[in-house]
Amino acid sequence: MDSNTSINPIKIRKAINKTSSLEFRQPSINNANHVTGARAANIQKVDNKNGKTSFETVLNSKMTNQSETKGKTEQWAEYTIKRGDTIWDLAVNKYHVNVDDVIMDNNIQDPRKIQPGDKIKIRIPSYQSTSQVVTASWYGKDYHGRTMANGDIYNMYASTIAHKDLPLGTRVELENQETGVKVRAVVTDRGPFIEGRDVDLSYSLAKILSLDKKGVGRLVMRVLG
Repeated sequence: MDSNTSINPIKIRKAINKTSSLEFRQPSINNANHVTGARAANIQKVDNKNGKTSFETVLNSKMTNQSETKGKTEQWAEYTIKRGDTIWDLAVNKYHVNVDDVIMDNNIQDPRKIQPGDKIKIRIPSYQSTSQVVTASWYGKDYHGRTMANGDIYNMYASTIAHKDLPLGTRVELENQETGVKVRAVVTDRGPFIEGRDVDLSYSLAKILSLDKKGVGRLVMRVLG
């Protein structure tokens, strides 16, 4: 692969959506709900005999650089692929990280080719226990029964939210400081796509947090991991 060629995970997903016992599942998308944010990275798996850097060295260097850049130590987990695993399920359902990050960090050229026994490294986000004020809206019956960004069917009565950036599967706590009511939810979708809004709640959460009638309101959000 040419060193100037960037890996495009979106193209990979489209190409591999057809099959494999270890298929990388591409969820259906609706109304611009989709997985985005693939980072531009050129990590090559090359031979040291050719005087180039090995993948392990690149990965270790990448880890060090990220730690220095962010001023904190990154946490990494090593996982051994088992039969039936997919990169998608591991990222979203097990580790709650971005799929594209797993692909880039492990130099995965084709997720269909992962095999039982392969080892991959997962970069685990270290969320600080700080809270942030977010502007929340909600979506309900018009989307009930449609497919979300994580591939599941949207249930307006479930404790789920849409967020633009947090990895799918991330758990959060939301609080309406006016009422003191707190709820916990899971990021399952992408959005909102209206400027000035940070979170889209399910109808059920909006009702519990007293936003169902107002439509839009301020909440305090804390990422649980």
